[in-house]
Amino acid sequence: MKWASTRSEGFVSDVQSRDHLLRGELASAATTEEMLDILRGQFYDSRLPRFIKEQALVAHKTGEAPPYVINDTGIIFHEGGPTVVTVFVNQNQGTVLEVEEVIGQIAKDLVSAWGTRRD
Repeated sequence: MKWASTRSEGFVSDVQSRDHLLRGELASAATTEEMLDILRGQFYDSRLPRFIKEQALVAHKTGEAPPYVINDTGIIFHEGGPTVVTVFVNQNQGTVLEVEEVIGQIAKDLVSAWGTRRD
């Protein structure tokens, strides 16, 4: 079953690769941990981690072609369990700062909604 359009194939591939990374399906355990460490060490924290730095660890990768294309993709490690998230913004009409704030708010909302483990 195909669940993505041709336009969104890159998005689907990106989310699936983060999910496979999280499950350790891309490489050995040591290499997987090394990849996650690289993503956890992302220098820029003005997007997904923006409002959740005290509550969660974010392994992520930013990208952009400002001012129109801005994104962040990663895994948010929080009390409710890891959450794979990708936010792509294209045809942006606002400032980069405004988009970064919105991406940060999306991460905050996810952690707020899914922040408690339900066993």
